[in-house]
Amino acid sequence: MGEIAEALRKANQAVDANDPSNEAPGLRHNEETSGEITAALSRAQADEAGTLPPDTGDDRKAAPATPQAPPETTPVIPANLGEVIFHVERHRHLGLRLRTEMDRTGGRTLAVVSAVRNEGKSIVSCNIAAAIASLSSERSVALVDLDLRNPSIAAMLQISVPVGIEQVLLGRAKLEDTCISLREPEIDVYPCAQPHRAAHELLVLPAFERFIRDLESRYAAVIIDTPPALLVPDSTIIMRSASYCVAVARAGKTRVHRFSEMIERLPQDKLLGKVINNVPLPSHAKGDEYYYYYANEDEL
Repeated sequence: MGEIAEALRKANQAVDANDPSNEAPGLRHNEETSGEITAALSRAQADEAGTLPPDTGDDRKAAPATPQAPPETTPVIPANLGEVIFHVERHRHLGLRLRTEMDRTGGRTLAVVSAVRNEGKSIVSCNIAAAIASLSSERSVALVDLDLRNPSIAAMLQISVPVGIEQVLLGRAKLEDTCISLREPEIDVYPCAQPHRAAHELLVLPAFERFIRDLESRYAAVIIDTPPALLVPDSTIIMRSASYCVAVARAGKTRVHRFSEMIERLPQDKLLGKVINNVPLPSHAKGDEYYYYYANEDEL
């Protein structure tokens, strides 16, 4: 678990899923090792470009210019949040709290949601799955990529996908045909092979409900990576079948009004908490993970 947690920590910055250069040759089916996953996740780290200063269009005059307002003035989740939040929860503690709540109520599926792209949702999904798997002596955790329009789990873990879950939803393959078993942590991954522009058409099929129920009958915890909630209706459809959800925000990027809008759209009885990732930690906590967890629903 140590190597995976470290790799996931280093890969906490979101991968630009639209960049084809992030694609890499897959590993052998069902034979991924922890070292290969660590290397793959390390290579998945990507820096985002900063905002360029506004172009004045005329640099011939030396007269002092009036400072211009930023293009978007809506508040952002502060990047220095690590300096003002008291509790720093490690992934394993987060996984324990989530697993305890799921065991208490009998729910088995947990959807990880974010408002828009590049907020670390897929990295958090991997972290939660790895953390919960580390708390069990059995292979009891499934990680499912239901971001069917822009799947990223397979590329992130450098997994080759001969058969994707979309084939199961279309009735062309069996569930076990899509399973890729990782050795450490002991997670079964169910990836998507090809992006689908009309993903909602697959999610409303009766086969989707059977797909979720089948996974629940095989695993104690099913972690679902979902599409951005404010961009497409897919997450809303997925939440009809999921037991719970966790909302993800990215420090320094997520707009507060977008996060609030997403929270309002989520079923409140299924919301277990909020995860803020990519938080610069204070110096005394540099050895901890880059994630904070909220079990309540207080405003950020």
